[in-house]
Amino acid sequence: IEKVLRLKPAEMDQAFFDGYFGPDKIKSEAEAKDKVKEEIGKYYKTQADSYMYRDIMENLIESNDMALPEPFLKRWLITTNEKLTEEQLDKEFPEFVKNLKWTLIRGEIAKVEKIEVKPDEIQENIVNQVKQYFGPYGMDSEYINSTVQKLMQDRNQINKVYEELLSEKVFAIVGGRVTKVVEKISLDDFKEKVKVMNEQLNK
Repeated sequence: IEKVLRLKPAEMDQAFFDGYFGPDKIKSEAEAKDKVKEEIGKYYKTQADSYMYRDIMENLIESNDMALPEPFLKRWLITTNEKLTEEQLDKEFPEFVKNLKWTLIRGEIAKVEKIEVKPDEIQENIVNQVKQYFGPYGMDSEYINSTVQKLMQDRNQINKVYEELLSEKVFAIVGGRVTKVVEKISLDDFKEKVKVMNEQLNK
């Protein structure tokens, strides 16, 4: 055991505001509530963008038909995944093919548009994720920096962030070129749309 942490309700004072929102950014409880409201709005905008980007991805896959060596891919998956059964392969292979097609399409767009993901962008993303996760708990900067350094040494984590940032940049370019139709719906209806989309992704 390296450290024991105990949680207790924070005082709504300047020290709390500085620790959660950043030094001197928020001066009162009213400002804090406005900021939280703004962040909630950003969250739902991100959700709406994700929904749109999923539509873009599906359309790009459908409109760019490509022949893949499926028998070879199946043999390769079985060979490289000892625990993969034939039943699992049959169930998961269509989604694997779709993801592979998207990876190829995304890579081509990134190449044509000269899109890059730089190491400092990956580190900044990880820092922001850690701060967002630990922000409500008032963790000191030393603990946050230590967590960031551990994550920066995790190759799987680096690859995951790289893939996310590359997709974000590709979607930002493609999303800026498509015609958007703005539809106002209730929060409950929006949540239902997102739920249906997630269920389709997790089939």
